[in-house]
Amino acid sequence: LGIMLISQIITGFFLTFYYTAGDAFSSVNLGWLIRIMHSNGASIFFLFIYLHIFKGLINSSYRLSSIAFTGYVLIWGQIRYWAAVVITSLITSVPYLGNLYFSFNLSDPMIFVESDSIARPAHVMMDNILIFLSICFV
Repeated sequence: LGIMLISQIITGFFLTFYYTAGDAFSSVNLGWLIRIMHSNGASIFFLFIYLHIFKGLINSSYRLSSIAFTGYVLIWGQIRYWAAVVITSLITSVPYLGNLYFSFNLSDPMIFVESDSIARPAHVMMDNILIFLSICFV
């Protein structure tokens, strides 16, 4: 799956920089090969993703996913508060970006218990960022 993703990114960059639709096969040497690798690679990549999801469903690995964090945070009480404080302090330990991400998305952990403000801004900000990027690139 990782190799397919890397090949998709590399062939996508080559197509982005050199490929033109008008001269589809003569604009780049071996451009037809890169185009076929990119188009068929996308289908193979999604096939691998679906196989990976199917394997997860067969093995029932979805049952234990994210239980380490969300299992504590969903409980209303001190365990929830301190689990959120630990996770957010881990995020702030990332150099340069941790404090920026914390202050921009996660707000203040001291009011977490009362208003649950630590969970909502990250969700809302990610939606806003994705909407902004989709508008910019479409």
